[in-house]
Amino acid sequence: MNKPRERISLEESAESLRRVIERRRREPFQEEETRGVKKGTKRGSYQPRQKGVIKDKNFITTICQQCRQEFTYKRKGKRLKEYCSDKCKQKHYRMTLRQKQLEKQQKILVE
Repeated sequence: MNKPRERISLEESAESLRRVIERRRREPFQEEETRGVKKGTKRGSYQPRQKGVIKDKNFITTICQQCRQEFTYKRKGKRLKEYCSDKCKQKHYRMTLRQKQLEKQQKILVE
């Protein structure tokens, strides 16, 4: 059961608005955090997606990034597959994660 809202007068509403405006004037302006690329940052170079060989309208043949074997798959959407299976995708993820950890450790040891 919803409680009925209390109605406030026009004067009370105006006073509330004045208080908010005064508070904003006194506090230093803080820019809200926004999504996307921050102003002033450099973006990386454009790297178009790799294209596989299209033998048929619905089937694409490409090479797996992990095991380097050629595989064919049925097209489901616009994005092209990079790995032949979930097993290869997970293996690649774990390897790159381990490499990043080793690089961090080496950086700490150098400093």
